[in-house]
Amino acid sequence: MSKRRKKKFKEVQDSTRKDMERTFGVLKMRWQVLAIGERSYEVKSLQHVMYVCIILHNIILEDKRRAICQYNENKGLPNVEGVTVGTQEYMENRREVYDCDIHHALHVDLVEHIYRAHIHPPTEY
Repeated sequence: MSKRRKKKFKEVQDSTRKDMERTFGVLKMRWQVLAIGERSYEVKSLQHVMYVCIILHNIILEDKRRAICQYNENKGLPNVEGVTVGTQEYMENRREVYDCDIHHALHVDLVEHIYRAHIHPPTEY
């Protein structure tokens, strides 16, 4: 992996992290439910709370005509399913997440993908 690829990955990673921190900061200021007690929620409940806060925030922006994109009611929410802690599926997922070889391979693939997308964007025909 070249230094140039690593540098581009770091820039994109930092930018994305800052965007996410800013986004959650805005949501936490508006709805205190996100600022306190989030660890007491089940994963599925927390997902629902996050979706509701994001949707409400977007509705407010649309009402103020400050939305950056339009809502498409024909597009459904992603299917996000939680996995119960302690189950076989959970243990397998955890093993994969902490597998050093898988982590390294995914990291290399991600760095390469970001480099190609930002340095050599695909041309459209």
